[in-house]
Amino acid sequence: MDDATLTTREDITDAWKKLSDYDFIRLLTPDINGIHLGKLIPIRHHQRMLDNRYEMHAGTIAFGPRFEYSEIPEVTKRNHESAHLIPIMDTIFQCPWIVTPHGERVCGIICEQTWKNHEVLQAHPRTVARRMIKVLEDRYKLRIYAGYEPEFRIFRKEGFEESTRHKPGSRAGTTRPPTPWTSGSDMLRYGHLSAYEFFIMDMDQYLQAAGIDVVEYLNENGSGELETPLVPKFGIAAADTYFIFKHAVREIAKKHDMRVSFMTKPLVGELSTGCHFNHSLWDIESGKNVFFDSSAPDNLSTIARNWLGGLFEHMPALTALCSPTVNCYRRLHTGWAPGHMDWELDNRFATVRLKNVGEDGTFLENRISSSASCPYHVMAATLAAGMDGIERRLEPPSRGAYNPAKDVPTMKELPKTLKEAIDALKKDTILVDCLGNQFVDWFIRAKEFGDLKTLEKIDIKEESEEFLAQERYEYLEFI
Repeated sequence: MDDATLTTREDITDAWKKLSDYDFIRLLTPDINGIHLGKLIPIRHHQRMLDNRYEMHAGTIAFGPRFEYSEIPEVTKRNHESAHLIPIMDTIFQCPWIVTPHGERVCGIICEQTWKNHEVLQAHPRTVARRMIKVLEDRYKLRIYAGYEPEFRIFRKEGFEESTRHKPGSRAGTTRPPTPWTSGSDMLRYGHLSAYEFFIMDMDQYLQAAGIDVVEYLNENGSGELETPLVPKFGIAAADTYFIFKHAVREIAKKHDMRVSFMTKPLVGELSTGCHFNHSLWDIESGKNVFFDSSAPDNLSTIARNWLGGLFEHMPALTALCSPTVNCYRRLHTGWAPGHMDWELDNRFATVRLKNVGEDGTFLENRISSSASCPYHVMAATLAAGMDGIERRLEPPSRGAYNPAKDVPTMKELPKTLKEAIDALKKDTILVDCLGNQFVDWFIRAKEFGDLKTLEKIDIKEESEEFLAQERYEYLEFI
């Protein structure tokens, strides 16, 4: 599927067989922040959808997390025209968790976007990820096999919305934090996990119906915090799965009087939430994992080492796309989260953790990614950096996790603020060229006109309820 034919006539014919079972369709598309945008359409108007006649303002995907207006030159040049929503027919999924007044059946479809002249909107998050996958497959004859490990927090509904109303720069609203469903940082204690069993079992049934498979459910080391690793998939389907997962979990939780947030650190004195990105590369022709080489040190192939070299070459810029909010940097440089550019064999504290248990079990775990990240950005940035490593045969730094007890003056640190990470992205011309100038420009503008501006007076070195209340206004409900 190329940019000129995002949806073929064969796709439409096959899709209609599925769509005819439903009464309403959710057209969903990610914005630059990874937030779900969309429209609900009655099935009787399906032909309008198939003809790509549903639209939304093109610049909407580059607004800030709280819909802060971003000045996008390309949008201004086109007189703020609308962009077509292009349904990707192989992403149709059921939404059985929705309670409807008359038993209506609802499905969802992920969309990309084109301008009115049918030119693909290259800044769209899914488009850039799909384009990177195509380069990997066409140029290197490789496929990415990837799985995300989402962490999120569950709160009680009472006081949740109120905790987001302390707008920065205003005295209005409360600084009272939301209440986690359970309290205490007792990781893996089943006494805490059992409080979520009814919700988990209900959610698991709905997720399976939507085509999403969760490997396991566990409580993490924070109040109200769960981790739900997703079964890996090849290509863009892995990112689509996480995008749908975030959409579904929030709504399923509401059926249980719960509220879910993927904000990285919403509470004072609590640990933060991440979303590690596990991935490997597989040869299209042979079907072999090209990261694995039984004759090499650590069973790590030359391609894998070059891929690692690319990740570290571009890691400061990668951080902007993998930890894309001001609040994300309350997670990095803490005891459990990455802070340095290091990698190690099966070390859970290293920024990149290598697993090498045979061909099927050899992969890289990138731990920079926050729970607030957009899955398409994480995949696209990882692919762009890794392919540059293969292209230039880059070598990673010496293996070894950062040890604060030892003097490691040569080990580079990750950016400590979103602004530092954005500055690194601006300077990384190779990564910018690979991802596309339009995409990177829109992303940076969404940040600079959005949360960087809204939260410009926040000092993330200070962990206070006053600051976190302002960050909750920006991120708690929608990220």
